Amino acid sequence: MLAKKGKKRKVKKAKTKQVLPKVFGTIFVLFAVYLLYTNIMIFVERLKISSNYKDLDTTASSLLKEKEILKMQLGETYSDEYLERVAREELGLQKEGEKIVVIKKADEEGVKNEGIENKNSGPLDELFKWVSERFNFFSLK
Repeated sequence: MLAKKGKKRKVKKAKTKQVLPKVFGTIFVLFAVYLLYTNIMIFVERLKISSNYKDLDTTASSLLKEKEILKMQLGETYSDEYLERVAREELGLQKEGEKIVVIKKADEEGVKNEGIENKNSGPLDELFKWVSERFNFFSLK
């Protein structure tokens, strides 16, 4: 009977020796998968931040250029020539002894519209005009 008890103990120790490495192995594999997943997510986030940084950098450089242009324009507004040009062109002011001459442009829109109507009129339009003139119940408008 003593021999049987000893054999049972050896079998239990052998089973625990086989189970422990499997448990630690699965824990290690799961931990490695977790680390791989978090590493990939961090990499994706870095790519997003990098593209956002490039966009902000280009926006900042364009704003700096615009700032320089506005500074130059601001410097021009303090000059006497600029003030005189604005007074003459936008406000319609004049110096003493000067007369303002206004040249009116021809009605360019009317001329353009007439040319378009003539170009678009085809044989069907002419037929429609002829029928409407003869019977006076169609309108061209």
